[in-house]
Amino acid sequence: MMVDIEATSQNITDIHRQLGPKEQRRHARQVDIEHQKLLAIGRHRLELQAFPIGNPGPPPKQQYRRKKYHGRADAKPSTGAEIDKTEQLARQAALAASTSRKDAGALLHRPASPDIRP
Repeated sequence: MMVDIEATSQNITDIHRQLGPKEQRRHARQVDIEHQKLLAIGRHRLELQAFPIGNPGPPPKQQYRRKKYHGRADAKPSTGAEIDKTEQLARQAALAASTSRKDAGALLHRPASPDIRP
């Protein structure tokens, strides 16, 4: 069912002309409010029109990977010196992290120095 917009608009204009001045202002305000509603509906329809309608694609299949329980069989084993070096680096990193946290806490809780004026 197609509505003839021009005929409807012409009928509204004819009725508007027949009204008195005070009623014309009220009528014009009501027509403007309804036009704003129609514009909002039209904008909403345009936004909905942008969404694709159809069957969605199948969800992607889950990818499985085997968990590695050990390294390569032909990998070079670590020597005692290499193990000691990695442990020493880990200890140094932990010590640096803990001291930086303590320093940050000390900066936050530092008492304000008194204002000494001669």
